[in-house]
Amino acid sequence: MNKATCLLLIALLLNSTVSAQCEETVLGPHDAYNQAWESAAICGDQAVYARGGFARGFSSDVWSIAYVYCYWDGGTAGDESDDRWMLQDTLYDPNGPDTPGWNEEDLFGDESAIEDDLLLISASGYLESGSIFSYAKDDQGTQDELDDKWILREELAPRGPVGNLGMGNSLSLKDGLLAIGSRGGTTPSDIQSGAVTIFQRERHGTTTPLDDTWETLFEVYPPHPQDRAHFGTSVSIDGDLLLVGSNSNQPYVYRRVTEAGVSGQVKDRWEFEAELVPDSPSEESHYWQSVAIDGEWAVFGAYYDEDFGPEAGAAYVFKRTSQGTWNQWEKLIPRMSLPNDKVGLSVSIEGSTIVLGAPGVLERGGEDFLGTPWFSGPAFKNAGAAYVYQLDEGSERWVEKFKLSPNNSGNFNLGANVILDPERIVVTGERLAGEGRTWIYRRDQDFCASPGAISLAAGGTQELNFNAGQEQGEKAYLILGSMTGTTPGMPLPGGLTLPLVPDAYYQLTKQAGSGPLVDFTRKLRGWGAARASLTIPPLSEPALAGLTLYHAAVVGDDLSQATLVSNPVSLQLRP
Repeated sequence: MNKATCLLLIALLLNSTVSAQCEETVLGPHDAYNQAWESAAICGDQAVYARGGFARGFSSDVWSIAYVYCYWDGGTAGDESDDRWMLQDTLYDPNGPDTPGWNEEDLFGDESAIEDDLLLISASGYLESGSIFSYAKDDQGTQDELDDKWILREELAPRGPVGNLGMGNSLSLKDGLLAIGSRGGTTPSDIQSGAVTIFQRERHGTTTPLDDTWETLFEVYPPHPQDRAHFGTSVSIDGDLLLVGSNSNQPYVYRRVTEAGVSGQVKDRWEFEAELVPDSPSEESHYWQSVAIDGEWAVFGAYYDEDFGPEAGAAYVFKRTSQGTWNQWEKLIPRMSLPNDKVGLSVSIEGSTIVLGAPGVLERGGEDFLGTPWFSGPAFKNAGAAYVYQLDEGSERWVEKFKLSPNNSGNFNLGANVILDPERIVVTGERLAGEGRTWIYRRDQDFCASPGAISLAAGGTQELNFNAGQEQGEKAYLILGSMTGTTPGMPLPGGLTLPLVPDAYYQLTKQAGSGPLVDFTRKLRGWGAARASLTIPPLSEPALAGLTLYHAAVVGDDLSQATLVSNPVSLQLRP
């Protein structure tokens, strides 16, 4: 490879666009309808992105138009370096334009949940009472994941009284247990205060999800139904615990009790265990909007919290003792909070990670807006954000580590929904005019690249997203490369190892960045993020086919002062 070709390949076009830890891909948009609702779900290598809106027909009827996009991570199994999310299937409202309910604002796609090969989509406005549609994946008898189809297998209709309105305005699915919120539900005493229905997945002893069904376990009602507080506005289920958000009351915790019936058959019931009451709540906290529970930890959002101004928002974390009592552990407020950020509009918890959605966070000119928050003008964008907290095992405190913000400045309202799974964070936005998107981030990496392969004949661009975390904000960084591998790497002071083999390409990346490393002045954004791109022009030299380029990021003024070294990413050059 000659020097000119190397320089062509390493044209790392560093820009000031924000990145995240670590942005893997952005899904959507696929249509041009104004958006009214949006949801997302993820499980392993399957992701669902549901969005809908209203369109006025020639007869002046308001139509409910919704799409559910099903994605599959088509990369190499066990190799995250070439992950690529591809559209696998598209689902539409089963009650289409020629059936009753279409003009009654079905809200198909209002909520979604996925686990293994089962997918649930709610239509909380269907015939006013709401409904849940259960789909199972059919592999079509082939090994090709892209020809798989989601087959409608069952419809879960309201189980309570006729007045059980809005079923499916919230969903939570984990380990075969499904909680469905109906904030307009009616109790057995005919009080319309909301309800939650618990279902259990039945596998029937077969290996195909097409035979699975859902069995109703229990109906859960608020402990004080006379409050009429839209019980079930949000739900979260984990093992034997259920957390339910309501309208103006604090969240309620229910515990599963298993007992033998008269016939000896085991039955389940869910008993009220606790009401999560903050120690010193803001007067306008509004706790009901979002709840999440995982083991002994519970978190709920209060997006109207006023500690940092009107609607700045916050989240409350509670911990369960061995005696079954719940105590407030912390109140989480991002360090950069401003009025109208709406922190806590969405929350999620999984293991030692909490994510708070803040769709009201403003940006100006692609940078954080730190001035007067109520100023309006074309330069100010409701970009939105999500804040990632991690549990410090020593102090057992939740520490703010990362801010996730969209790469492209705009009114995306990122943070409308946040979802965690063991490997990824999913965050949705709610931009109008058909521009809604869903962001997928990797939890175990600080450096991501997409796509993982580029054709030399067609050309293309690989996006490189780096997020070193807020502790590294404003520090200098650089991106280095190698064409001969990542091991054994280069030892650096402080016990760090740069996962690159020094070669001719490595020397060229050092020169192509910004000159000698001692003069390197590029800095991470205030929350520790940066972005770069590597462009391969069409009809590039065919002799490069089969070559793999590797890159890694380093934080520090030079290698001798490195404070963080990223994971490596790769780019395969194909014919």
